[in-house]
Amino acid sequence: MENCIFCDIITGNIPSKTIYEDDIIKVIMNINPEENGDLLILTKKHFTNALETDEKTLNHINKVIKSMSASLIENLNATGVTISTNTGSNQEIKHTHYHITPGYENKNPLVDIAIIYDKLI
Repeated sequence: MENCIFCDIITGNIPSKTIYEDDIIKVIMNINPEENGDLLILTKKHFTNALETDEKTLNHINKVIKSMSASLIENLNATGVTISTNTGSNQEIKHTHYHITPGYENKNPLVDIAIIYDKLI
């Protein structure tokens, strides 16, 4: 897809802090996190949104969501996670992606994502 920032991240044209990658998805640190440890799951194949994404990819994303959520809870002491995706006019970037945002009992100030990255890899 032309001019897709997530496609540029997947191809390596834009650097990212990659937490996990396989042939279907790439999990990166969100550079504009809502909370410490905010992750993005990007499909490697360009789909506009989750409604257009094939079942095999969606099933794989669900498995990765489980493991990444467990990692946030274990490694960052998160007390929960919020999992979200947007479609249509609610999407800022028209490429299938999911947010995994950790929650904490006490609100912590945001720290440099490099510090969080080191705790997750």
